[in-house]
Amino acid sequence: MIPWVSPGYKFPQLALLLAIFCCKPDRLLGTQPLPRISEPVGEVRILKGLPEYLPLIEVQITHPFQRNAFNRMEQNQQLTITVKNLASEPFSKLVIDVHNGLEHHPVELETLLPGGQKQILQPLPCRGKAGTYRFKVRISGQNSTGREQNQAEFQYFICNRRPEFMPVILWGNASSAKMKEVGFTHSMTWMDHLDHVAWKDGKPAGFSPRMGQTRESLNEALRQGVRIMGKLSPGNYFKSQKAYEQARNAFLCQERDGKSSKAVDFSLPRIQQFAYDAARSLANNVGMFPALDMVIVDSEFRDSNQISFRPEAQAAFKAASGFEIPAAVSLKNGVNYTRIKDFPADRVIPDSDPVLTFYRWFWGGGDGYPGFITRAREGIQSSGGQIKVYWDPVVRCPAKWGSGGGVDLIGHWTYVYPDPLVMGLATDEVFAMLKGGPVWQQASKMTQLFCYRSATTGPLPEDQSKWSDWEKKLPEAKFITLPPDLLEIAFWQKISRPVQAIQYHGSGSLWDKGKSGGYDFTNPETAPRLASLIHKVIKPLGATLKRIPDRPAQVAMLESFTSQMYGAQPSSGTMRAPTGRMHAVLTRAHLQSEILYEETILRDGLEQYQILALPVCPVLTETLVGLIRAWQTKGGIIVADELLTPALLPDILLPRQQNTDKEESIRLARQLRQELGTAFLPYAETDSEEAIVRVRSFGSSDYLFAFNDRRTFGKYVGQYGKVMEKGLPLKAKLSLRRPEGTVYDLLLGKQVPARKQDGMLHIDADFSPGEGRLFLITRKPIAAVKVTAPEITRSSHTVKFQIAVLSEGNIPVDAIVPLRVDITDPAGEAAELCGWYAAEGGKLNLTLDLAPNDRSGNWKINVHELASGIHASKTFQIHIDPIPQAF
Repeated sequence: MIPWVSPGYKFPQLALLLAIFCCKPDRLLGTQPLPRISEPVGEVRILKGLPEYLPLIEVQITHPFQRNAFNRMEQNQQLTITVKNLASEPFSKLVIDVHNGLEHHPVELETLLPGGQKQILQPLPCRGKAGTYRFKVRISGQNSTGREQNQAEFQYFICNRRPEFMPVILWGNASSAKMKEVGFTHSMTWMDHLDHVAWKDGKPAGFSPRMGQTRESLNEALRQGVRIMGKLSPGNYFKSQKAYEQARNAFLCQERDGKSSKAVDFSLPRIQQFAYDAARSLANNVGMFPALDMVIVDSEFRDSNQISFRPEAQAAFKAASGFEIPAAVSLKNGVNYTRIKDFPADRVIPDSDPVLTFYRWFWGGGDGYPGFITRAREGIQSSGGQIKVYWDPVVRCPAKWGSGGGVDLIGHWTYVYPDPLVMGLATDEVFAMLKGGPVWQQASKMTQLFCYRSATTGPLPEDQSKWSDWEKKLPEAKFITLPPDLLEIAFWQKISRPVQAIQYHGSGSLWDKGKSGGYDFTNPETAPRLASLIHKVIKPLGATLKRIPDRPAQVAMLESFTSQMYGAQPSSGTMRAPTGRMHAVLTRAHLQSEILYEETILRDGLEQYQILALPVCPVLTETLVGLIRAWQTKGGIIVADELLTPALLPDILLPRQQNTDKEESIRLARQLRQELGTAFLPYAETDSEEAIVRVRSFGSSDYLFAFNDRRTFGKYVGQYGKVMEKGLPLKAKLSLRRPEGTVYDLLLGKQVPARKQDGMLHIDADFSPGEGRLFLITRKPIAAVKVTAPEITRSSHTVKFQIAVLSEGNIPVDAIVPLRVDITDPAGEAAELCGWYAAEGGKLNLTLDLAPNDRSGNWKINVHELASGIHASKTFQIHIDPIPQAF
């Protein structure tokens, strides 16, 4: 027999370890690791024989990717059962009894030799209803001493799939409780663990224990019903981190004299490959986790690009253009035409202008940045996952297609002060960039939850009695909470456009983190306001908002790349330039506009527009001028400032606004409408420039977004005279140029009165400070909701529902109608499909996948139509065969 250590004698630590390791390997503490011993061990004696409790067959259950949370109906999930023979003789007649949480079955194994190991793959069923399950195995085998057995279990979680929803992304981290309280669907998690490994190896990293904790957090996120946006920054890290310092020197941009700059040339093949390798490393490790459905790659990344005169860059440009980089080119922002000798007097240049050709190439991707993020997307999606890749800020650059590369989502962040209408400008610029992106690319928009104190306040008064409460508490704060009324005004502007996700950054300004520094919490009203907007608007209407198309614009505003490369300042999503201020004037004049880039006009023409605003367009190309002239001769109206090229004559000359003063913006809006007269009448308008309206349309139905921009200087930051942050109540008459229609308030869930007068539809609205409203206007009123379901369904089937929102005559409403659907089992427990939906064209089809452990009996589907408030329900019967119990 083999000696064994047992309590009884005092025994030094070293002697204990020697005694243990003198034993045969098959007797070493079964499946458990050796204990860590840091002190001398006492009361130990050595015995012959083996303790009765020590198993001779080890069995373990693992998931190959460390997952334990799964969406319902996931396919091809498997667990690995590992069996080891710890005895000194073989085991035969091995049988594994498997209970996977829903059913059980036996698995027979061949004889297992001493020290032998076998791995068996077993399917993991994900068709059960949401809940906690245990995958159990019991193994038994025969040897000379009789039958030995052991067992193991693996706890896993099945989670309901979510109906279509509008992502509300917190650009940062927070607890699940805080996220749910406000209504965030996503938080951000840094996932840059393997970037440097991928760089050093020159290839993607494989499955690594370094991301084990991240994988655990992704399991937990799915269980909590939240999603994760991963953050990957290989480009930014390569530019700045010390770990890349030596490698970086070989890939720097060069000046014309051959000297290296501090910027990396991201067009180089090795750098482009790094984007793919780092991203594929992430996919290899966490791409299989459904909680991770989005990854942002290298945010705020392109800002530091520079022109490179490396031989590779010069050769690439020559191959694209046929000539060398022009001598006038030195800076990435272009060349001011006033400094160019003999520049054309009419400031019209050939389309083939060499300087313009270079900058088109550079900003179109010649700097390598768009290609870098595109390669990252390829790396992330090469593993076959469904992760969307996001990039921002996409319009902090000249007005040229391509900044977003080939990623799935592009966006921009916005500081909504001093004029919150900047949110509409930046969102429209994202859509202008989107027009040149791949067909799969979508738009997102982010609000900064904090303000730079330096831009919103001033020096503290010497008299401390005049300090605000937050100033007394945090007198040194540099970043303060966004005022709630500005937050809501920004909210309504971005969701009045067909964005597919909204984002917020600066959680430290949203919640009190218990200490000062960074983004500080200085306004307790902001988080509740945001929570109210998300729970009252985004959650119930999100699926509908994502689907409603924009209304084709009749007014456009050109942001000219040519002019920007010859001296004009790009707006870059702000109102620092007159271009952005012109957009606010158009908005306050109720001229719903679309931002165009030159490429859009060259590709699509101007036929759909009646007005074209040309702010800060001193230099244009011959072809563009020709197209605009031809359009103008057919009746198009040009609105421009004094900087317009002499080759074009504006119909309305509107002077540049030199600042963001709201009263000046309103004055210019009134001037513009007066000069237009009846030459153009907007489809939607109000009797106040402070009531902002915008329309999206589906079929014969309109969706009227309206919000209150009436503001004054408050006591939070307004006392410094920089920002009118305090909203005021407003009464306004909203008007649509349609002769008839039924109007529904989608937030109140009911029909509201409307007057028909002079061929228009008029709605009276009372707005509280900063408040927004959303109205659905249909040609015919909603009369009924019809639910169709089968009478009896067995467990082997799915249940198919048809929901119809009908007008008179049982005709589906020509609209996208928001619905709330609830399905309950005989015990009143909610089924998987419960949630908010969009009935497009008045129709919605749903399929309920029954689970083998669902309840038999009478089930019920309840439908609440959110425009008129009509309810409908249907009872149906389900028969479920009983499932066997676990051992």
